[in-house]
Amino acid sequence: MAGPQNSGENAVTNSANAPLPAALLETLARHDTPTICNALEIVAPERRLIGYTTKPLVCPFPDLPPIVGYARTVTIRSVVASGLAAAEQQARRLAYYEYVGTGQGPRITVIQDIDGAEVGYGAFWGEVQSAVHKALGCVGVITDGSIRDIPQWAPGFQALAGSIGPAVVIPFDVAAKLPDAAELCGRRETPILEIARGPSFTLEKLKEALARSAEIH
Repeated sequence: MAGPQNSGENAVTNSANAPLPAALLETLARHDTPTICNALEIVAPERRLIGYTTKPLVCPFPDLPPIVGYARTVTIRSVVASGLAAAEQQARRLAYYEYVGTGQGPRITVIQDIDGAEVGYGAFWGEVQSAVHKALGCVGVITDGSIRDIPQWAPGFQALAGSIGPAVVIPFDVAAKLPDAAELCGRRETPILEIARGPSFTLEKLKEALARSAEIH
């Protein structure tokens, strides 16, 4: 687990019926991942070739302790534009937040990027999503996709990712419009970040913040 400041317990977490006792998870988190892999070869030798990552992943916070939790799995893609209406996209995002933010904890979000050769094309993870998921009771993310906003990342929220990005080309003809657009992005993120970083976070308050954000133009 990622330290006492982020135990994975919050208002939307219920660990009463978790399959493993919290004390066992805390004990497992005292060991690094290679040690757990070696121990699994002893107690479950049939898993020697399965159940672990094989592609290179980047850890932007190597000084954080190991995390142990229950996986919340999902797939994403960015190369193909969504054909869903805005209301349906919002409904699916809220359903996703309810999925990752309820049930037994602590939780780790495991996201597979299904963009194939273009894996990492779009970064779902950054300042806002790390703050929101931390508030939802998650202790970290594992993704083969990309992450960004490392300096603004939620403190104590661990990450393993396929890449860190992005760099971006700025066309001359739109450069003058970017400061106002960047300021707009910041104003839209503010209500979400205030709720996610506040002491009284709930899913309902997150839904209200997302609605307020959508009304900022």
